[in-house]
This record gives sequence, C-alpha cells and structure tokens, in this order.
Amino acid sequence: MNKLLFRSSIYLFVSVLVATTLFSQQLFLENGTPSHPNVLSYTSSSRSIIDLSGEWNYSLDNGVSWKQVKIPASANYEGKIIYRKNFSVDELSIQNNAFTIVCYGINYQAEVYINETFVGRHEGGYTSFELSVPDNIIQIGSENVIRVVVDNVLNHRSTFPLRPQVSGWKNYNGITRDIFIVAAPKLRIEKVNVVVLAIEPKSTKLLVTATVSAKDLQALAQLSNKSFQLSTVVSESENENVIGKPINVSIVPQSNTTVTAQISVSIPNAKLWSPDLPALYSLTVSLLAVEGKKDSLIDAVSVSTGIRTFTKDKNNLLFNGAPINLRGVVWIEDSEFHGSALTYEEMERDVALIKNLGANTVRVGFHPPHPFFIQLCDRYGLLVLEEIPNFEIPAKILDEENYKALVNSYLKDMIERDRHNPSVIGWGLGEGSGFSSDMEKNIVSQLHHTAKSIDDRLTYFITRGIEDGETTAADICAISFSNIEVKKLR
Repeated sequence: MNKLLFRSSIYLFVSVLVATTLFSQQLFLENGTPSHPNVLSYTSSSRSIIDLSGEWNYSLDNGVSWKQVKIPASANYEGKIIYRKNFSVDELSIQNNAFTIVCYGINYQAEVYINETFVGRHEGGYTSFELSVPDNIIQIGSENVIRVVVDNVLNHRSTFPLRPQVSGWKNYNGITRDIFIVAAPKLRIEKVNVVVLAIEPKSTKLLVTATVSAKDLQALAQLSNKSFQLSTVVSESENENVIGKPINVSIVPQSNTTVTAQISVSIPNAKLWSPDLPALYSLTVSLLAVEGKKDSLIDAVSVSTGIRTFTKDKNNLLFNGAPINLRGVVWIEDSEFHGSALTYEEMERDVALIKNLGANTVRVGFHPPHPFFIQLCDRYGLLVLEEIPNFEIPAKILDEENYKALVNSYLKDMIERDRHNPSVIGWGLGEGSGFSSDMEKNIVSQLHHTAKSIDDRLTYFITRGIEDGETTAADICAISFSNIEVKKLR
C-alpha cells in the first residue's frame, strides 16, 4: 500500500456533512410522496404498479389501537410498530400476472403479510428488497390488506449494524422509502445484468445476461405453439437515439423455474462516463412471443448504465486511464423535516449542492443510500463511495458465524442493486476499530473476495493508521486521522 493512495483519499474524509437532523419530539417525520418504481427498472408497458405510498394505519400497542401516518415516514421511536394498508386489484390483473412486493428500505427488521398470510421477512434497514407473493393470496377488489411489522431495536451482538456505541447515525423506525407491488406477466424477465467486457477505440463490448422465469407455462394457453426470443436494444439516455439494430437470441422458458440467456452487444465509438460528461446508455431487453413472422411483447426491462474505468497503479488512482484526486464530502441520509425518509426533491437539492461546491466525489456515510440518490449521481456526474455499516466492530464479534453471514448478505444486496451505476467507484467494507486485529483483517479479506465475486470495482476499508492499512485486504486503504500525523502522508 503506497502513501499516494492514502493521500488521494484525504480530500474525501476531511468532509462536510450536507444533511443534518434537528432533534424533534414529533413521533413521525412524514414524507408520503408517491413511489418511483422506475428508479430500479420495475416499470415497462407490460407491467402495472400498485403504489402503496400515502395513508397507512399504525399501531404501537400490538393492534389494540390505530392511528394514521403518511408513508414513507421516519419514526422517532425504538421498538415494534405495526403498519397496515388496504389496496385493490382488478380481476384481469390477477388472472394475467404474478405479484412482487418491492421495498427500497424498511428499518430495521420487517415481516410482511398480505391478507394475514406471511409473505416474507427482511433484515437490514438500508438495503432494498423484493418478496414474491404466493399464488391466490391477493383477491379481486379493495379488501386486500398488507401488514408490515417493523422492529428497529438493534443489539450489541446479533444485528447488522450493531447498536451504535457513541457515534453513528440516528436509528429511525419505519417504512422510510418507496414501497409498491409490481404486477408482471407470469412469463417474465426476472433480472438483467450488464457487464463491460472491453473498451476499445472504435467499439465497446458488453455482455447482457437476462434471466426469464415462468409460473406455469401450461396454464398460459395464449402462448402455446409459440417460440420465444430476447431482443436487446441500446440507446443513448440523453436523447433516446437508438444505436444499431435490435439483437435477438432464442430462449426456451421452463415452467416454475428460471432460464438464463446471454447477449453480446457492441457500442461503436461509445462515450465514456465521467464527472465532466456523465454519458449514460439504456439497454432494453424485451421478451417476445414469436409465431411465424409476427412477434408480440410479453415483458420488457430497461437498465441504465455508463461506460468508464476506475483503477489504480503503484502511485495513482486512475479514472478512464488518467490520474484523479478525489475531492468531496460525506453525505448522511438525514433531513430535519423527514429524517431518513428524504423526499426526491431533498436528495436532488443535496446532489446539486455537492456538485456546485466543486466536489467530484461523495462518500455515502455508513450504509447504502436510497437508490434515487445513486441515480442522481449518475446524472450529475458525482463519483460515489458506497459502504456497509461494518463500523468499529469488537474483535470477538467479528469471528461469530451469525455476524459473518449478516455482513456478507448485506454486502451482496448492496452490490447487486447498484452494480450498474457508473457513479459508484468503490465498495466500502467498513471502518476499523483501530486495533488491527487478526479477526478484523480476516473479515475484510472475506468481504473483499465476496465483493469481487459479484463485481470488479475496487474495494476500500477505513483504518486508523498507516500500519493498519499496510495489511488490509481491500484495494484502497482510507485513513482516519485520529492517531496519526498528517505529515506522514505527504
């Protein structure tokens, strides 16, 4: 580990806190604005959305009494809160679709029920998640009820993050981000992944991997005697200009399982994404039913991405092959008006302020942000360091299997959600305790390998001194100045 790499990180951690919270006696800091399913590519002409934002009922006494709250919202409360809401679904939607609940963030632990049937559970307040709704649970009409039991109590041993000791962020309760239900065709595209294989002067090569799933093909009589294709179209996000012709590959879906297909895509004279020119591309993958010379759309998913490189050599951090110094701020997802349930306008205001400050980088403090914040950084041209809350953990806990499982799962969720965003240049593996213990080094090494198995971006780890950084397994060691002299880095 060389000192110039440390120095490249200094600018980032001598930082400005953009969003702060005023202490409030108010129980709920309500946002209540509509959900934006397009942020994580859940919308298309083949899908419909049941937005669950707005008026909900909540109970602090296990359902004995109920009051109203507008969701998303942050609650100044520690403990269990039950939230519930009625929603309606028409007959045609139930016949033709499978349903998935999508939550951008619920803190900390959530159990989700529909019509008193358990749908699923999620642990981790700042990672987005989705839950498949079992068949025949949602009914025709307006009598459907979603119930979400939220518990934000953290402890000193078996939650991730652990209960904060002194410093950290405010641990709000609540459905703090968008929540909605996606009604997608029973034969649908489940996931699309895009990887840049090679950036060359005349052509950039991408590999698109699409996963298709089917509930029950035999029940879909309208699709009998048809073949299926995946068609991929690339366009420039700024002006929607289509690049080249659609690329089609055949696929054979299987009932009640998933099938994966890969599509090779080339972009001639591709524009590189950078803070000065944040060029974005949209890749739309469509699932088509083909009969003779005619085809019809079944489902479609669009992914926004950019093309760029961020690497390091012996002496420098390199962005698109040229040395770069990171100049920026630490941003914490908190607002005096809405707590951690920031509005879309507040997030865009903060990104614009950071950009106008002359910064080129933002470190998102302690945990993954709302996905819209990352999308804004893509559009404005801000580099992002995104991290998990592996924050000053005692050595004896680092070796516990339950903790290892939680931290690895959290890291995977973060990377899989945001790996297409070109603004994200590094995955943060946490912040050290300052003791440079063998346990700490081991878990950083494990997390580094977990990250690399999903995505090839650089990893970073925050330490308290140069000696700790010399042995960290992360690609970049970021120095906190609590126990070293700044002049050692010069």
